[in-house]
Amino acid sequence: MSDDNIRQQMFDKHRDASLERMSYNYQAYDKAVLTLSIASLGFSFTFLKFVNDPHCVGWIITSWVLLFLAIIFILFSFCTGNKAIEKNIENAREYYLEEKDKSFEKPCNYNKSNTFLNNSAGILFVFGIGLFGIFAIYNI
Repeated sequence: MSDDNIRQQMFDKHRDASLERMSYNYQAYDKAVLTLSIASLGFSFTFLKFVNDPHCVGWIITSWVLLFLAIIFILFSFCTGNKAIEKNIENAREYYLEEKDKSFEKPCNYNKSNTFLNNSAGILFVFGIGLFGIFAIYNI
């Protein structure tokens, strides 16, 4: 088997693994958006329905904003995550097929953006739930 064939097989294997991760991202994205949407809207609206004279309404409004931003960040992280995978496949093609040894050393801004968006979404979600908790305590 020639060196080019071996490199092609290595690239194909790498590409297939990356595409599998991309598929998983689609599934995880759907679960995350669904979970956040149901949790933020379901709990807060249901709770608010049972409060006769709500106090400190700013807490719940801020909670909704933070939870909404968390969902938006997750949407963007999904897109940047897929772009990062595409860039990774391109780097693998250059490395395996074009024999460019430094292909994987290139910085990928999509990876950095994806990490920032994922971490920020988690933080926004935690603070959003925390503010909803504060609102609930004031209105029990």
